[in-house]
Amino acid sequence: MLNLGGGLGAQRDALFAFKSEFSSMTRPYATVRYVLDGQRYAALCRNAGLQDPPALGDGWFPAYLAPMSGATHPG
Repeated sequence: MLNLGGGLGAQRDALFAFKSEFSSMTRPYATVRYVLDGQRYAALCRNAGLQDPPALGDGWFPAYLAPMSGATHPG
């Protein structure tokens, strides 16, 4: 069994619809946002042009991988 994940931000969006074409099986799942090394994470965020890392529930995670266009992650 291979888990393809869901849509962007766990939404039933076009990405979810595309992945659903491979199988009709769905299962609930959960993810965790946790930073093990706060200093390193802050440094990576600064290198990506962020002044401070956003709160863990806000926007993309990890924040330093967010698109440069300023798009926000819905979840």
